[in-house]
Order: sequence, then structure tokens, then C-alpha cells
Amino acid sequence: MRARTVTTATKVALLVPLVVPLVVSPAPALAAAAQVVARHGTLTAHEPGYPANAAPGTQIESAVVTQDVVGSRVRASVTLRGEPTTADVDLVVGFGTTVAGRCTAEETVLVNTLAPADGASRSGVVVTVDRPSTKAASATWDCAAALTLPTGSREPFDVVSGGLTAQEAPAPAPDLAVGDVRVLRQEVSRLRLVPGAWTTLEVTVDNVAGGDADAVHVTGSGRGLTVKPSPVLTYPLSEGSTATFEVRVRLRGKDAKAGPLTLVARSGDHASQRVLPVRRTAPARPPAAGSYRGTGSSKVTFRVRGRAVVGFRSGALRTRCGSAGGGPFTYLTSRYAFPRAAVGRDGVVHATRRTDRYVATLQMRVVGSKVTRGWFTYLGPGNCYASIEFAARRR
Repeated sequence: MRARTVTTATKVALLVPLVVPLVVSPAPALAAAAQVVARHGTLTAHEPGYPANAAPGTQIESAVVTQDVVGSRVRASVTLRGEPTTADVDLVVGFGTTVAGRCTAEETVLVNTLAPADGASRSGVVVTVDRPSTKAASATWDCAAALTLPTGSREPFDVVSGGLTAQEAPAPAPDLAVGDVRVLRQEVSRLRLVPGAWTTLEVTVDNVAGGDADAVHVTGSGRGLTVKPSPVLTYPLSEGSTATFEVRVRLRGKDAKAGPLTLVARSGDHASQRVLPVRRTAPARPPAAGSYRGTGSSKVTFRVRGRAVVGFRSGALRTRCGSAGGGPFTYLTSRYAFPRAAVGRDGVVHATRRTDRYVATLQMRVVGSKVTRGWFTYLGPGNCYASIEFAARRR
């Protein structure tokens, strides 16, 4: 198509370049990280002094325009105020960018209103345009305009313009997967539950692929089971990331066919599940009262009183402080305490102490005078972290 330029008293230029003073401001640009698949606009605002012709077939009621980024096309559906009656009226649709309050076209399409062709058509008062455009794939247009004018003339009959709104690609759906299930940090494939005793499960959830998973949490259900769901994750679980959730489960009643336990990790409408068989087991031998000390290099000390561990002391622990995102770190030696933790009927200790300043966790298994699978962790101000794994025996 041969480019033509038409100038009016209101400083409107057509085709290449097409410059139109914008009546409606363009929409704000999206953040650079957003993936734009299309830009849309509904043009209804007429330039001052337009329409300049009384014939309805030359006047524009509205224009709906689209820059198809993915498909590399430009589209428009222009509604006239009456059906065209002569073959000497053209329609121009332009896409461009705003410069000093004016829409400067970088891509234009011209068709005849009575008998449009080459990717354009008309049904009554509606002229539809659908043309390929290599520029549409990468251009960051923010405005558009539609004009009618006499064929071969430089004076528009009507002009409407407005901004374009970017359409983002839908966020990819997360793909959650329930991974390992652990009790006292040991992976289990079958749950052995003591009736009436709460067992804390450490459930690993992976976001295998897709977008961020928000508000991830883990719930559970099963015949003869009471399940306390995990807290909701307070940050998005990004693709390739893993988080561990604590779910508490208790066997109730005397039903020998309890379970299985179904664990469900959920983020909005996205979910994944894992099923674990459940076996009823007898209570552990009650803990033996007395004072305990860590074995090997461990210097932990505590006492067992009734069904409780009291006065836990960690001994001197190397503590790492610094950024959660990785170094530089500083190191110091500190001692930590945990005042009291209950021993369950299954012999398991799994207790967490939270204050405004720190979070400490104490775990172990106590059967008679034997203490195994002990684990203490501390996280405090300055992202200071310390931990120790231990076993212990009665003194």
C-alpha cells in the first residue's frame, strides 16, 4: 500500500506517520517482568471538531482494537453510525506510542468502508480488520486511533482515539508434590500410632514446576484419625523450592482398621496428596526418672520427671549468625536451655518454644532409660542458628 499523509487544521496526520492528540490517556505500562500477550483498547472519544460530516456512514460510533503480540497481528472492529452508501470512504486504524500527549502511529491499516478486502470485511455497520503485523510481536504500543476520510482526500470525516491496556499471560500453575514424611527426622512409609498419642509428622512439599504456590499448607484425613493441619506458609513457594510442614495426627477409638492417612498439600485450587498406611501399636515403656547426659561428644543434660523432660541444657554450641540468603557469617559459642517438654505415650518428645526473640525445638525418643534420635535447634536474633544431634543415657 502506498503511504499517504493528510494534514488537517487540528494537526492530525494520517497513515505513516499518523499523529492524533489523545483525548483519553493511555493505560500505565506494566512492570518490565510481566509477559504481555496482547494489548486492547476501546476507542470512543472523538477528537474536537469531529465528526465533520453528517452522513452516518462516515461517523465512527466506537472501535475495539487489539495488538496480538503472540499471534503477530493487529485487529479492529469498528462500528459506524450507519451503513456506508458509497465506495469513496476509507477507514484507517493506527497503533502507536504516546509522545507529548499525541498518539504517533507506527503501524497503520487502510480499508474501504463499503467493500473492505485483504483481511477485512463488513457486516452492516461493523467493519472488521485482521491483518498480520511483524511489528505487533515486539512493539510496546500504548495508544491507537481510527479515522474515516474520503478516498484520495486529506481531510478526515471522523477521528476517535484512546489508550491500550496490556493483557498479561496467565501465571503458570504450580505443580505441588508431597515428598518425604518423617517422624523425628526419620523417613516413614507406614505410620505406627499409639491410641490417644499425638504424633508430629514432618511433611516435605516440593513445587516441581510452574509458577509460585501461595498459601501452601498440608491437611490430612483418615478413618479413626484426628488430624491437625499445618500452619499456612507465609511466603510463596517458588518453582524448584521445597518446604517442610508439621502435621499432627492422633489415633482415636478402638477401630482396628484405622486409616489410611491421606495427606494433601494445597495452594488455592492446586493440590497433591500422598497416602500412608496406619498401624496401631502399643504404648512405649514409660520413661525412667532421673538425670541424663549426652553420649559421645554431646554435652547435653536434662532430667526426666514423670512423663516430662525438664531443665534441658545444650552445653556449648557453635552458633552461626548472618544473612538468611547466605554469608558473610559470624560465629560464636552459646549455651541454650529448654525448660520443659512432655513425653508422649509413644515415647516421643516433639516440642517447640516460641518467644518474641527466638524459636527453639526439642525432639527425642525416650523408652525406659534409653534416649535416642535427639535433636535441638535454636533460631534467634540476627538469624543466629545452632543445632545439635544427640543420644543420652541416665547417670
